Amino acid sequence: MKKLILLVTAVFIISCGASNNANFDLIIFHTNDSHGRGISTGNNVINYALLAGYVENYRAEGATLLLDAGDAIAGLPTGNLARGTNVIEVMNLVGFDAMTLGNHEFNWGADHALSLIGLADFPLVAANILAPNGTPPFTPYIIRTFEGVRVAIVGLATPETLFKTNPEGIIGYSFVDPVETMRALMPALNREADIIVALAHLGQEGADTSIRLATEVNGINLIIDGHDHALLPEGLWVGNTLIVSTGAHLSNLGKVTLTIENGQLASSRAELLPRSAFESVPANAAIEAMFARINAETAVIMNEIVASTPIALNGERADVRTGETLLGQLIADSLIAETGADIAIMNGGGIRESIPAGPISKGQVITVLPFANDIVTIRINGATLRRALEHSAGVYPEQSGGFLHPGGFSYTITPSQPAGSRISNVMVNGVALNDNFTYTVALANFLASGGDGFTMFADTPLTGMFASDEVIFINYLQSGNAGFTFSPRITWVR
Repeated sequence: MKKLILLVTAVFIISCGASNNANFDLIIFHTNDSHGRGISTGNNVINYALLAGYVENYRAEGATLLLDAGDAIAGLPTGNLARGTNVIEVMNLVGFDAMTLGNHEFNWGADHALSLIGLADFPLVAANILAPNGTPPFTPYIIRTFEGVRVAIVGLATPETLFKTNPEGIIGYSFVDPVETMRALMPALNREADIIVALAHLGQEGADTSIRLATEVNGINLIIDGHDHALLPEGLWVGNTLIVSTGAHLSNLGKVTLTIENGQLASSRAELLPRSAFESVPANAAIEAMFARINAETAVIMNEIVASTPIALNGERADVRTGETLLGQLIADSLIAETGADIAIMNGGGIRESIPAGPISKGQVITVLPFANDIVTIRINGATLRRALEHSAGVYPEQSGGFLHPGGFSYTITPSQPAGSRISNVMVNGVALNDNFTYTVALANFLASGGDGFTMFADTPLTGMFASDEVIFINYLQSGNAGFTFSPRITWVR
């Protein structure tokens, strides 16, 4: 409990007026899992220029908050090339009031995530992250006051960050159980606030969920959720706690109306505003000007044509996280071509977009492989590979970012068997897998460090380090050796 007590330090308290027995609506706009779309000029997203133009009107009329539940900075090349710093700069112009840390805020390591504190004009809140010295590096929570009503905004990061970002970048950091964290904070929050909002990057899948938080901690009025891209058009009530989430990629803006009567929370209502609701909204001119600068800086790099494909290459999330595709095969094959390894594995969660038939630009490749993972080689025995494949297929038919696309080998999955007993007939270059034989494997450093739960790799010494995955894939496409014919390497026994 000593660590949790430390979490109540370093709180921002910001007052926005004071009176008693107030009656008003507090409007909370919220975003989650934007993945860089805030600085996109695509027609299917509510970019930050439109969002700012919309929210400005509400701010002029009354009590308004704008909050983000994490995974805002990484996902598109325009942000990735600047490690998300340009996303934060634009968020400053929008006027976000607070943001919590998603796992992808740590894509470039904890040091980089900490550097965002100095860049952001708004607090980065996360109560359950502890630095290697045991202290919280981020502000645990803030208090905002509207007409005498005090609103606490607590940040909670997913413990899955330990394996859903590159583990090498967060060595020594702890992501404490969010339920235990909130329980420790509640006495202080109840003294200091009238309304408690958890700005949580937790999701509704796995062990540490927003639903568990609402169930096991009494007194949270609102959970603004993120992480698993849940779409909750009218929110989800768990007891007296309202959970909200917008989906992902700024396809919606979340809006919660908290009605205050006589200084007390009387009712809560959630809704989602789709992109179509912004057709007549005037975009913020200053932010659009920044978009122009960002796009100019990246256009030259992004538009370079590096290859072409005669057929579409499928990288759709639901497909690459439940089975193999030609795109996954090509990426895995590129790793073997670069490293000379016996086999290669590519995790489906690292493939983020499809490539249509026709010319392939560098920007498209970067969009497919946005995390710029360094490729490394390790040496493991056949038994370890078998364990990795069992982990890969362990949650099927649920989607898993850890679903492995094979290069240089094939195997059979029998989903009807219990998890841990689904893999058979593993063949490495046409020869049956030998559990005692040592193989050289090419893979992303993310996986080699134990990412996506592949702990069997975490303590294995690296035998080689190579360029990033998108650079290797571009080189492979340019070599002329890539074959654009799909031949299954995974056999399914239904």
